Amino acid sequence: MVVQWCPCSRAKTSAKQLYYTGERPLQFFTGFCLIANGCYLGVGTFFDVGNAGDLARYGCPRWLMLLYGLVCVPTGLFLWNGLGPHFGLGEAQGKVDCKAALVTLAIVLIVVVVERTAAVLLTGSPKP
Repeated sequence: MVVQWCPCSRAKTSAKQLYYTGERPLQFFTGFCLIANGCYLGVGTFFDVGNAGDLARYGCPRWLMLLYGLVCVPTGLFLWNGLGPHFGLGEAQGKVDCKAALVTLAIVLIVVVVERTAAVLLTGSPKP
């Protein structure tokens, strides 16, 4: 997930150039993935649910899953830090950057289509 954001992390020369690169939606999506997956595995370590339970049954050390969560969640929050105004929060007073909203929507739609296609190809059934 961090790999998604790394190509965009190179130094920018101006705020205008930063705006046109589409970095903010990608940074938001990467932060979201890190927070969601870190919480999922970190909390799941204590309750033996979901993938954390499966990993524990297959021999993955619980401390490793907890460490994963403890690293991913703060990293995701770090990536989110300062993005609020670009998505209509804080100083933006509800004004949303149209390009950021459209790029975020496109990313979500691509993820949904890829997930759905993978499910159909792997199971042979369009039902989830």
